[in-house]
Amino acid sequence: MKPKIVKNQDGTMRSLSNRHVQMIAIGGTIGTGLFLGSGSTISKTGPSVMLVYLILGLFFFFMMRAIGEMFYADPTQHTFVSFISRYLGPTIGHFTGWTYWIGLVFVCMAELTATATYVQYWLPSVPAWIIELVFLGILVSVNLIAAQLFGEAEFWFAMIKKLSKIY
Repeated sequence: MKPKIVKNQDGTMRSLSNRHVQMIAIGGTIGTGLFLGSGSTISKTGPSVMLVYLILGLFFFFMMRAIGEMFYADPTQHTFVSFISRYLGPTIGHFTGWTYWIGLVFVCMAELTATATYVQYWLPSVPAWIIELVFLGILVSVNLIAAQLFGEAEFWFAMIKKLSKIY
């Protein structure tokens, strides 16, 4: 079913369906690096790190609930940065936006490194940087073509992550 494309007041288009957004959230939560990172962390520290994961998970859950409440109360705002700019000032909002962008770049690089580690299990002779460039090229291409294609690709990538966690 094709999602209804809605045009926002600021000219942006909403072309992702509810299932796309939900699976992007689940896939982002699971993350490629989670399999790699948590396994080594648990093996080094033991099960006590699970308590830290639980505490941080609860913290982020309540933080996301609070952001959701803010979006519900004022649907004209489209990002958390717009809320920060509105209530704390444009300078802090600008700083927050750039800090968030830099953090996303670091996370993307970590995800690409984790992906290369997994692919090298099957193709050990291929250098990691080539694998990372190929996956980066695929992801950039999917993102530049259309938001709906990005949503569909992320939906299926998240489904693979979800199913691999179950089995």
